[in-house]
Amino acid sequence: MDHPADLWRAEAALAARVENDGFRLIRAGLPGPNTVLGAMAVLATDAWRVRAALAAAAAHAGTSEVLDAVA
Repeated sequence: MDHPADLWRAEAALAARVENDGFRLIRAGLPGPNTVLGAMAVLATDAWRVRAALAAAAAHAGTSEVLDAVA
């Protein structure tokens, strides 16, 4: 990140990493706290995407690179 304006890219990258880790925990297949944590991570990432999409829609930026990075 070179500029403060690029912070949203770092946030999108973090969300993608959290989601990947969450899916990895879910795929382990063993019931227990790790599976629950993985499901919570995936749901939190989905909620983050919804929040980002609503913020982009409110700013009339629905076709911008923000939505591409979030998807």
